[in-house]
Amino acid sequence: SLLFFKLSLFLRSFSFLRSSSFLRSSSFLRLSSVFLVVFIFEVVFIFLVVIILLVVIIVGSLMGVWICERAALAVQQKDPGCIVWDEIVGMWCALLLVPLEPLWLALSFFLFRMLDILKPGPIGWLDKNLKGGLGIMADDLAAGVVAAVGIHGLLLLI
Repeated sequence: SLLFFKLSLFLRSFSFLRSSSFLRSSSFLRLSSVFLVVFIFEVVFIFLVVIILLVVIIVGSLMGVWICERAALAVQQKDPGCIVWDEIVGMWCALLLVPLEPLWLALSFFLFRMLDILKPGPIGWLDKNLKGGLGIMADDLAAGVVAAVGIHGLLLLI
């Protein structure tokens, strides 16, 4: 949202300068070029951050399937409570691109935990029907994705 705010400020800066000779000057062209370069840099930076976060989540999920499978076999339980890697990666999904403010972080955590505990709809189906490490990871990943979609939907409404 900060990016869109900066873009709107950049675009609004043209409205009061329309009749000005400043628009035809080289100073304006240099200034607008700087704004454009900064804007493009921010877009590329955000895109790269999102890609890196998604790669971390995917690698963490793939490792988690193996880790959770081994741990479940070691303790001989379907989804033992001592395995928390699935919750960690699920929270990564829930927190993806959430504003770093206490309210949004707390809401993301609360929504993720409620979905993980109650397991509504497809989340419950994944928990019941998938076995092994994949089953341990899948319901938490789904809860994280649903929580992220819910939080971002709420952010769009505000």
